[in-house]
Amino acid sequence: MRGVLTFAAALMLTGPVQAQSIRPAANHDLSSAEVLERTVEAHGGRNAWENLPGLSYWFFTRNTGAPEPWLSVESIDHATGRSVIEWPVFEARIWSDGESAWSRGWPMGFSPGFFPYLTSSFVTLPFLLDGPGVHLGDVEVRELPEDDTRYLAFRVTFERPGGRSPGTYYRMYVHPETFEYKAIEFDISHPGLVSNPNQPLGPNIHVFEEYKTIAGVRIPSYYTTFGQNRRNNTVSAADHWLFAVSTDRPFSEAWGAGPEGERLDSVTTEFWKRSQVP
Repeated sequence: MRGVLTFAAALMLTGPVQAQSIRPAANHDLSSAEVLERTVEAHGGRNAWENLPGLSYWFFTRNTGAPEPWLSVESIDHATGRSVIEWPVFEARIWSDGESAWSRGWPMGFSPGFFPYLTSSFVTLPFLLDGPGVHLGDVEVRELPEDDTRYLAFRVTFERPGGRSPGTYYRMYVHPETFEYKAIEFDISHPGLVSNPNQPLGPNIHVFEEYKTIAGVRIPSYYTTFGQNRRNNTVSAADHWLFAVSTDRPFSEAWGAGPEGERLDSVTTEFWKRSQVP
């Protein structure tokens, strides 16, 4: 349980991790929409994404200083937007249909609905930004912690973020030559974790180090979280791995009998209904 609580604490890092050398991308003639489209192509293209039947994987997190890792089995059904996360150690499960979240055996005091789309959104974000209500900011040039590359970066906000965003925004970092999706910055405003959603925690930065191609779609499979450091704000707070990534597991197997009769996470459901103005 100490490891679980440390994991929750790592998610709620409050020290800002700001990218360096922020300036307009005056020497780059691509808009954020064009950068996004090239990123999608670099990661397999929209046809491969649309033909992806679903995705399942084991997710492993090791937090700096934590005595125990965090292990879950996650399944996403792209056709319906449903999600299931299982925690074998706790015999716990969370279901979501994109509008509400339910849980069984959830062992912690904060809302389980924070998690259903968290990891899947991080690793597939370029493919999720072509719908209505998505706003892309101007392209800037930014650097990442411990990296001198000048990445193309732009801010992403949602009129109705739902489970796709843990907070008020994302900032995507894209390699200027390969258009590889290299990192993501985000904050946390979910009321199950934050006492005042109007004062989000963060930002945190995930930096993607390794990738895996599944059914033609290239997604990050190992990434590092940078969080608060009292000296320089660039310490690794956690390492994350996706393994046993597959499209072979039928989603119906993960969904099982579904959440009927299970505990509704009313905090998350109400939060997802709230309209947020970028």
